Amino acid sequence: MKTFVMIGFFAITISSLFAQDYLIDFSASGDTNVVVSVKVDNLTSGESLILNGNEILHLIGSVGIAQPEMTAHRIAFYPNPVSGDGQLTVRFPQSGKAKLEVIDQSGRSSFLRDFWLTAGIHWFSISGMGQGLYTLRVEGAGVSESVKCISVSQIDGKVNITKVMHSNTDEVFKTLAQTVIEMPYEAGDQLLFKGVAGTYSTLIPLVVTGSQNVNFNFVGFTDADGNKYTTVFIGQDKSTGQTWITDNLIVTHYRNGDPIDYVTDDAVWFGLSTGAYCWYNNDEASYKVPYGALYNGYAVSDSRNLCPAGWHVPSSAEWNLLINFLGGMDFAGGKLKTTGTIEDGTGTWHTPNLGATNETGFSGHPAGIRHYLGYSEFIGSLSYQWSSTIYIPQPDGLYCFILNFENPGFYNGLSDSKNGQSVRCVMD
Repeated sequence: MKTFVMIGFFAITISSLFAQDYLIDFSASGDTNVVVSVKVDNLTSGESLILNGNEILHLIGSVGIAQPEMTAHRIAFYPNPVSGDGQLTVRFPQSGKAKLEVIDQSGRSSFLRDFWLTAGIHWFSISGMGQGLYTLRVEGAGVSESVKCISVSQIDGKVNITKVMHSNTDEVFKTLAQTVIEMPYEAGDQLLFKGVAGTYSTLIPLVVTGSQNVNFNFVGFTDADGNKYTTVFIGQDKSTGQTWITDNLIVTHYRNGDPIDYVTDDAVWFGLSTGAYCWYNNDEASYKVPYGALYNGYAVSDSRNLCPAGWHVPSSAEWNLLINFLGGMDFAGGKLKTTGTIEDGTGTWHTPNLGATNETGFSGHPAGIRHYLGYSEFIGSLSYQWSSTIYIPQPDGLYCFILNFENPGFYNGLSDSKNGQSVRCVMD
């Protein structure tokens, strides 16, 4: 019975360790097949880092087995945890005989052999490690170090070490050290990956539950003025998910190149029945970034289109699809709002900015509204997002969706087409 309990406890321990020690690599699809750089934000802990697109992200939990810095130590093992064959890399400062040993969790030597080696970097392949905790020990040729590793393999084979490759230049070791970038991670942390490739950029929100490849589907979005926007995919899969731009529109021309009327006078704004845009308080310098422009409903409904080809202003049904995926109207807003507050100097929302996590990467900012009478209000407090859906009982009105600093909801409402509000585009 005691043996059974020990095995059960060990299995749980291995599962826990593996659940917080992951390797993430990156790939690209869509308009380009190259990832130049990746920014990783841990929305839960507040930590972030930037790595090259060809580098590997190693997420390490507090209960994981941390690897030594390869440039400071002479031994490293990769990947860790390992599910098959692993790679032991050792820098030997001198030529000579070295003893390589694999020791299992009971203290028993699973492999022991002497190798005659020349000075430099040596790569060894280790195979046959069944599920368990192991210590890899190297003694000789100027090295006396060990490293721990986890195997999650279901095989129960014979442990073996074979020499794979040798290099006599330390630069190879330094290059290998730069290939894997470590980042602290705890189970359930919300991560936001931003992939960049030239003028393309896209976001992927993710809760990592295992080693995996993160593929950035680079989709270009360029408005009629030539402004480029980051995009984000939100949804379970491509058949039901949606691709959005992550900023409010700032375009000043329709898709066909015709200018959108720019109106600053309050009386003129009130009398409009055609499309127009403005900046909050008529102050472009202060509010264009990050809040975007405010468009009246007539501009949204104009057949010349605010969004470029392949994109459109979302319908009420499309907003509701997003809301339902995020858990309903009472919770979706928090996942769409940027974090931080004006009062703390950390964001664009007023305190308390309740429930804000921005775990979707949507980055909703409170751009306020230009009232149909012409005055602007609610900057920092509310975000009004137009839909393209006409409110049938009042043909001169459209449905809109509202983010609020005081709650985590995302609720729909009716807005007169004379009002000026924010616009997002969604992919066709």
